[in-house]
Amino acid sequence: MKIIRRLAGALAALLSSLPAAALAAEPATRLDAAVAESRVFEAPGTGIQAEVVTFGAALAPALLQVAPGETVRIGGWPVAPGRRADVAVTRFEIYAPEARIWKVEGDRTTEVPRSRMAFFRGEAEDDPETRIFVGVDPDSADGAAFQGLAVSPQGSFEIRPFPQAARGRGHLVTVP
Repeated sequence: MKIIRRLAGALAALLSSLPAAALAAEPATRLDAAVAESRVFEAPGTGIQAEVVTFGAALAPALLQVAPGETVRIGGWPVAPGRRADVAVTRFEIYAPEARIWKVEGDRTTEVPRSRMAFFRGEAEDDPETRIFVGVDPDSADGAAFQGLAVSPQGSFEIRPFPQAARGRGHLVTVP
């Protein structure tokens, strides 16, 4: 019993001598500005603003390397047409570990592979009421298709592939 108390005392003394920052959790990985190019426009005859964005080439591969449960910070994420925010998002799994997916065609059932999409949820760092959801599809034509939502008191905006722009790498930010 004396040994346990001595060890606990020594550990407490050691921990109190360390700077608080050394005990803090590792900061989330920071990714560079999300958007490489953009163009805001008004949809003809609607009065609705939209934006075509092209994400930086390194963003999708970096996000696909994030482990489930890990948080990353992304600079300049599009949260509305023409509006950016630094966001913190955490990767999460949509499947239970033992989940199996079946395709049913008539009397035949076939097991199919799980989607390889990576899913993230989080919020704007300066506005926790701006919630973010992002899916990254590694199986898209260029391996970098994003789909997502930004929801805030100002409204909801979606991000979806817009292959008519940016040599097939464009994404549209607009109302759902």
